[in-house]
Amino acid sequence: MVQSVLFSKYENLNRDQLRPLLLIGDEDEMQLNKYIDKGDVFIASDAGKCVGVALLIENQAACIELKNMDILPEYQGHGVGSAFIDYLFACYSDDYKQMLVGTGDADFQNMAFYMKAGFRFSGIRKAYFESYEKPINVKGIDLQDMVLLTRELV
Repeated sequence: MVQSVLFSKYENLNRDQLRPLLLIGDEDEMQLNKYIDKGDVFIASDAGKCVGVALLIENQAACIELKNMDILPEYQGHGVGSAFIDYLFACYSDDYKQMLVGTGDADFQNMAFYMKAGFRFSGIRKAYFESYEKPINVKGIDLQDMVLLTRELV
């Protein structure tokens, strides 16, 4: 399946058509509204269908933050997400030293995915999800803190 998926920078100025997929990666629309028009967007497509999206924002001069990433459920577990991450590393390795990603403290599946991709724990944003409009629950656990992971790009 991963062989048929192509990755590219999203050049369309209207990002609203990506909103449904971005809301899978960040379920709070108010939070998404804060950054949907910032940074760079990349898409994963299969036969013209958007099957994945990634939105990245400069965090510091030497660090790019993977603010939101999602792959459609039917494409998960087939190497598409890993290939997408590798593509993003290649896109940013000349301009940044690190890539940062944050995920919910109870989202163990996401943590494992990013750790397999070479990310390592680097911090915690305490009470991060308290600012969300409604609680986000992962496998019976309400998210509270954001776990930060980084990977060196050089």
